[in-house]
Amino acid sequence: MSLEEKVKDLREKKGMNQKQLAEASGITQATISRIESGGVKELKSEALKRLAEVLGVTVDYLVDKTEELTPNDIIRSDSTARDMLDGYMKLTPERKAQVIDFVSFLEKREERPRRARRRRFVRVRRSKWLGRPHRSRSLDRRPYSRTKEVKKERKRA
Repeated sequence: MSLEEKVKDLREKKGMNQKQLAEASGITQATISRIESGGVKELKSEALKRLAEVLGVTVDYLVDKTEELTPNDIIRSDSTARDMLDGYMKLTPERKAQVIDFVSFLEKREERPRRARRRRFVRVRRSKWLGRPHRSRSLDRRPYSRTKEVKKERKRA
């Protein structure tokens, strides 16, 4: 990922627009716009530090020295991850082990392909008298009784 893609992606994940990012980082909105459009390839180190701080990542991540976010980057940039970690830290050792088992279960579940769900259908055939579908006698085990509808159908014919 390039600098412009990372800045735009992180900004959108934080729910900020360019103006808000500019105000928080002390960089002009025009510069933010040029960064995101690919017009700026290099920034001064001070501007990079402020931008990284506001976006909750390291300068190394922004300038492609590391391709992935570190756990600290994730905790700084994602409030849900931070809340989950806080909750995890409050758990007893037994509960922590359960959380770890559950996470590994979810990881395994994501790895395997999903099986197609089998659907069961009721066997349907056309009625001899009405031309409408009804359950098969082999499934129903009751003889088909002629109703008033059948008698009306015969009178019309």
